[in-house]
Amino acid sequence: MLRVLAANALLAPVSALAGMGIGALVRHTAGAVVTVCAALVIVPTFFQPTVHQWLNDLYALVPFYLWRTCLGLPQLLDDPALPTVAGSWAAFALWPLAAAVLTLIVVRRRDV
Repeated sequence: MLRVLAANALLAPVSALAGMGIGALVRHTAGAVVTVCAALVIVPTFFQPTVHQWLNDLYALVPFYLWRTCLGLPQLLDDPALPTVAGSWAAFALWPLAAAVLTLIVVRRRDV
């Protein structure tokens, strides 16, 4: 129960911080909104677990699918191509960290 509650509570902040990182790179409001929507919602729908490991690795890094794995849904846990629950939590924590570091680097180099 606590794992589901934590995963649900963290999905919006993780997505928002990922959007902040993308917005810092793009620096144009409309372009940032379109890029974030495409990167977090539209493009991931094309990635499904397959026999190609590189596609499975991309699938394992998308916040929406990390969230689904963190929930511990039974149909997702049976697929050996997908990451474990612990790996999903680690990747889920790395998204906001990477976005914050990226934003700090970009802002300090470009907007000084």
